[in-house]
Amino acid sequence: MPHADRSKQREINFCRRCGTTLNKISEEYWKCKNQHSTFNSPVPATGIFFLTPNKQSIILARRKFDPNKGLLDCVGGFMEINESAEDAVRREITEETELTQDHYSTPIYLCSAPSNYYYQGENIPVISTLFWAVIHEGVQLKPHDDVAEIVTLSPDEISFEMLSGEDIKQGFAKLKEIL
Repeated sequence: MPHADRSKQREINFCRRCGTTLNKISEEYWKCKNQHSTFNSPVPATGIFFLTPNKQSIILARRKFDPNKGLLDCVGGFMEINESAEDAVRREITEETELTQDHYSTPIYLCSAPSNYYYQGENIPVISTLFWAVIHEGVQLKPHDDVAEIVTLSPDEISFEMLSGEDIKQGFAKLKEIL
């Protein structure tokens, strides 16, 4: 799987602490005239791939908004302050599908993967912690929040071009290995 394109790193122009112009020291590090340091660290995100009860199909979310509007994604999003990846994925599941923990098996760690999130003209580096779980028999996911629709496909029906980001592509490749 290809990794995030490091040549498309985010440019940071002004210090968050004092507002002065930043001087680029390296791809990941800037400093202002007041010696405040700024790092281009990735933003943490989390997501989950749901499987049908027979583990023959993957349940994905179609993105309602840009970036990557219309492409397939796992259920998930950005982590909040003081939130673990596990807590964040449970919160995102409820926000995006209205499911609660009793609707699916315990999430199992799949992998972590870097990506880029292009938003309002800025390329934001992201590191995603991805999980997988099995939906209980008879449970239906409902699209909510930033999900346009829920799509259920066999792994063979999913191409990398259909998926929203490098992190999701890497997670999908890893999930196919264990199926």
